[in-house]
Amino acid sequence: MNSFIEEYLTAEKAAAILDVTPQMIRKLCHGGHLPFYKVGRCIRISRPDFDQYLTRQRVAS
Repeated sequence: MNSFIEEYLTAEKAAAILDVTPQMIRKLCHGGHLPFYKVGRCIRISRPDFDQYLTRQRVAS
């Protein structure tokens, strides 16, 4: 039995972390920028995918 349970974020939780609207998160998902799972009509984003997206968005100074 696997004891690892992956965390999934809703569009609302991801939006709260980034201080953007849930619509912005949905736009990123449907635009192919942020991988997601569709559960019925709901969007779920794995935490590792979310973290990788943030890493790719970093702008070096």
